[in-house]
Amino acid sequence: MKTQIGFGIIIIFLQILMLLKVPATPWSRWNKIHQNPREKTSYNTAKTLNMKNLSVVDPIIIDDPIDVSSLPHKIDSWNLSEEDWRWFFTNDVAKRPLLYNGHDVSFAQLSPSHQKLGFFFYPKDHSLGEIVLSVLDIDKRVITEIYRGDTWTSNWEWKDDDAVIVRRSCGTGCMVAYVVDLQTKEKIDKYRVY
Repeated sequence: MKTQIGFGIIIIFLQILMLLKVPATPWSRWNKIHQNPREKTSYNTAKTLNMKNLSVVDPIIIDDPIDVSSLPHKIDSWNLSEEDWRWFFTNDVAKRPLLYNGHDVSFAQLSPSHQKLGFFFYPKDHSLGEIVLSVLDIDKRVITEIYRGDTWTSNWEWKDDDAVIVRRSCGTGCMVAYVVDLQTKEKIDKYRVY
């Protein structure tokens, strides 16, 4: 009985030592993370992001917005990124918020051939009443409105270079998809997703 009590005391002592040592790690990590919080960036000012943990030598700068009609002729999928529902065009030096006629762009995607760029935007400055899917022909610099929807519009994707699939909610537990032809802008197919 005495050996069991002695063994129990040793185990409790070891656990206390472990508990005293472990909290130092989370607190030191907390202090390291919150020691130099990043500044929030605005569209009007260029800020340098802290890139310590990345293998990038030069810092990436958040620069002034760029209109989709001003994008370069050669775009790759890694040039488009999304953070907190904001879409950016990124090159080796700068990260620039994407706009179309002064409206924020969302769900920007390149076509399979990388000749077209599709994107959503709200024509009434983030009004939830209407959303528009437009496509930029990168070589011709022509932007065409393909689909106009409402708050029930969910997302979209490329079917091929000549058609897109737009998903729209049709109620609780219901999603419908429309295949829209880019030339005619008509819905050529409709099916229920779930």
